[in-house]
Amino acid sequence: LKLQAGLRVAQTHFDYVNWSDGPQNFGYVSPNTGKKDETPVTPMGGVTYQFNQDDMVYATVAKGYRIGGANPPFPVGACGPDLVKRGIKSVPSTYNSDSVMSYEAGSKDVVMHHTLQLAGSVYYLNWDNIQQASYLPSCGFQYTANLGTAESKGFDLEATWLPIDALELDVSLGYDDAHYTKTVRTGTTAAAPVLANKGDRLPGLPWTFSVGAQYNTRIAHRHAFFRVDYEYQAPEPFMIPSRDPITVSYDPTSVANPATNLVSVRGGMTFGHVNLALFVNNLFDSHPQLDLNHQDPETLLYEAYTLRPRTFGLTAIYRY
Repeated sequence: LKLQAGLRVAQTHFDYVNWSDGPQNFGYVSPNTGKKDETPVTPMGGVTYQFNQDDMVYATVAKGYRIGGANPPFPVGACGPDLVKRGIKSVPSTYNSDSVMSYEAGSKDVVMHHTLQLAGSVYYLNWDNIQQASYLPSCGFQYTANLGTAESKGFDLEATWLPIDALELDVSLGYDDAHYTKTVRTGTTAAAPVLANKGDRLPGLPWTFSVGAQYNTRIAHRHAFFRVDYEYQAPEPFMIPSRDPITVSYDPTSVANPATNLVSVRGGMTFGHVNLALFVNNLFDSHPQLDLNHQDPETLLYEAYTLRPRTFGLTAIYRY
């Protein structure tokens, strides 16, 4: 039995001086200066129980934080209509740190005469005081504020199996459900726009799966191997804030990311101190359209990205 505990106390400090002018800023804006001090406290604890040399269970709890920051001054006249809706007179000059409480439990085991290694865990994260960008459509500016809470819960499983000495099989499966736990508005009034609705998902993939196989052999008395890997990522959940009609960031042209499938192969041989390997990444040249977006509803310019195309290569590693 092993018990572990820790506590970290930090002192964070920053000074800021913001100044803006020019036609894109609607003219001169009075400078904004100040400083920010915080004293974040982040505890952690864990317990591990080793039943024997092959089986172990553990549980951990820990807190993390992200430092706060400052916002630039905004032209109140140009941004006034949006500030009124939010129930505020001006953009907050600073924003605070946000924090996450993380809880995890899992096990690691070796079974079947040490030919099968298993690992699994479940987790729960509580994200509080989230730093989020709030867009002001009347003037085109955005600022950062501490808005809302979210939670993430899921599990992951991993297994490595040696059915024979020369063959290794790897498989992993992961699931994550991350969503807002409260409706988040951009201001204090009931008329303030909704930034995220309760239940809206955070961007990210719910399911991931991968499987790989490696065969080790000898060719002409030299060590050689061949490996193939397959990775799958499920489609993105549809209801994220930018696809929720009641939110201020709603974009009717937004589409969810499709599922992705990626296959890679690699083979190599050792020549004395040198290992040479040929590889092909993205074997079937998969190129789904991912993260289609535009900066704001007024622009016609769209951006997206895709996976790197089929790539051939050779690696050489020298070991003393």
